[in-house]
Amino acid sequence: ARADAFGNACAPAAYSWIDGTKKVALSGDEDATTITLPFPVKLYGVSYSTTSVTTNGMLDFLAPRVGDYANTDLPTAHNPNGFVAALWDDLVL
Repeated sequence: ARADAFGNACAPAAYSWIDGTKKVALSGDEDATTITLPFPVKLYGVSYSTTSVTTNGMLDFLAPRVGDYANTDLPTAHNPNGFVAALWDDLVL
């Protein structure tokens, strides 16, 4: 397991893949929409029931942000914060 300075940890785990059942209507460059999550997601001690999904590979729990595609050093006092950057880059669908 790996942990950060805040005590959050991650580790490989066994899982069974679950196919998605809902398509999110996003396309093009710099697009985002907010979706309701099927279960609460806890990120740094805060539980969220919605997230913004972007075409740049980010899930943002604080606000829809479509212009934050440049990889920057983290953590930072500036935006973006409160996000998961699975494919964080300037992607075009």
